[in-house]
Amino acid sequence: MHISESIKKYRKIKELTQKELAKLAGVSSTSIAMWERRETEPKIGNVEALAKALSITIEALTSGNQEAPNEQPRVVDLTDTSQFYPIQRVTYKASAGVTGYAVESSDRNLPPIYFPKSFYDKRNLKPKDLETIRVSGDSMEPSLYDDDWVIINKKSRKPQDETVFVLNYEGEIVVKRLVKQGSDWIATSDNRKYRDKVLTENCKIIGEVIHKQSERI
Repeated sequence: MHISESIKKYRKIKELTQKELAKLAGVSSTSIAMWERRETEPKIGNVEALAKALSITIEALTSGNQEAPNEQPRVVDLTDTSQFYPIQRVTYKASAGVTGYAVESSDRNLPPIYFPKSFYDKRNLKPKDLETIRVSGDSMEPSLYDDDWVIINKKSRKPQDETVFVLNYEGEIVVKRLVKQGSDWIATSDNRKYRDKVLTENCKIIGEVIHKQSERI
């Protein structure tokens, strides 16, 4: 297993975002994103810091063949619904109006996804601020695949460098990674066969992607 996959694997095991891992390892979130996309590789000092932050050995991080030693199995009482909160699955519809484009969510009859209370507490989130949508297309591969589900924090709408957002891009609902270039914000695709797009006044941020569920291993 390549170290880029190991970093992402153990980060997910620890339930850390790229920003949270970056803070623990003393590096930038941009570095974490580039390492996970294989654009660059961490130096030995960074590898040591990452292993410490993830509570694993350097060998585990570089090989990906060992499970995190500090992770212990937990027994979860699924009958205790007070410890689980739902996130509604929706589809977004963009409609053009006299003042621009508006976004409305629909398909409220889709079954919600449940997460434990610890998921919200750790990230200081509220279930009412979150929605889940299905990814369509291959523009964000290998980070996100067609039919993956992503959780969106609708309260997080301020552009952040190297962060994935759901956008209403001039009437089209898209999932893109925002990158700051000079005074411009650029909507980029992790699949580099797609062209970058500059955010304009007609582009609206719907929310930040904070989690994904995928059948891809």
